[in-house]
Amino acid sequence: MNVFFDLECANCSGGTAKICEFGYVITDDQLNIIKEDNLLINPRAPFNIYGFEKAGLKLSYTPAEYKKNPPLSERYEFIKELLTDENNRVFGYSTEYDAEYLRTDFNRSGLKQINFKFIDVMKLYRDYLGRKEKLSLDAVYAECENAEELVHHEAENDSLMTVECMRHFLKVSGMTFSQAVSDCPLAYGELFENRVVTDGTVFRYTKGNRMSATNTRLFTKFVEGVEPSSPREGVQGKNYCFEKTYWHEHFAQSLVAAEAVINAGGKMTNLLPRADYIVVGEGSKRVSRSRRQRVISVDSFLKFFGIDKTYYERAESNIDLLLAKIPENAVWYEKYIVAHPEKAL
Repeated sequence: MNVFFDLECANCSGGTAKICEFGYVITDDQLNIIKEDNLLINPRAPFNIYGFEKAGLKLSYTPAEYKKNPPLSERYEFIKELLTDENNRVFGYSTEYDAEYLRTDFNRSGLKQINFKFIDVMKLYRDYLGRKEKLSLDAVYAECENAEELVHHEAENDSLMTVECMRHFLKVSGMTFSQAVSDCPLAYGELFENRVVTDGTVFRYTKGNRMSATNTRLFTKFVEGVEPSSPREGVQGKNYCFEKTYWHEHFAQSLVAAEAVINAGGKMTNLLPRADYIVVGEGSKRVSRSRRQRVISVDSFLKFFGIDKTYYERAESNIDLLLAKIPENAVWYEKYIVAHPEKAL
């Protein structure tokens, strides 16, 4: 069977969801509907009415109606069975958000985390039809032929809309249902051991190899976790820094470089004035430096530290192994590989 699900929340303040609706639709592989329902939930939290109005959103029921219903703890076993049954395929729309809502509210409610895989219908459109514009559920649903008028932001209705969008995707793409669920890995995601995994990679980071704010935080955590292993004379106590333009476009390579420098007893910084050695690569701008600072090319840097150039240039393909070295990731990654041996690199 196939389970299409959606959630609504009373609020998500503090990064924690307070779920008030769990809607679902069960279908066969021809997408014929077998069962549908909307489980209302008492979120035991205030409703962000002002925020909803400001965003142009409106829940389908009043706060008083939600509060008449059982809390998440009393819906837990049903939700767990539905999403984790090995005979069920799970679908959603922008599903990583719903998986994150479940994760955070399970934690808030003192409930045991569940592991389940899902297929994100939105990513089928984005990655396999090449759609780059904003792909909101209601916008895609409006493209579906003979689509019934449904009220958006009601969890059961949104699940029904997702089923219809799946039908539309199959028609437009020319794929069979079997092909869509087996040949589109970028649409797959997973909630595993209290973390959401998406986009075919294990760790969540900004794609495109840019040193975004998120990736900069990861870079800092990575640097903090590396310990000197083979100190080298001439490197100990020295600071290395990439020229800013190059650094901002080479997140994965920066991790490789930082590990080599720190292993040799040096330090990696992103502040040019603190650097003893400034590494410049193709695309780097002219660097202003003090007399004590030396400017070296990426090729010279790689040769000095014995880093294979091909490995360095293809660091993006090894990003999971690199980010797994961050201390807070290490134990989780070991569990993930045991459960997913096919992912081992």
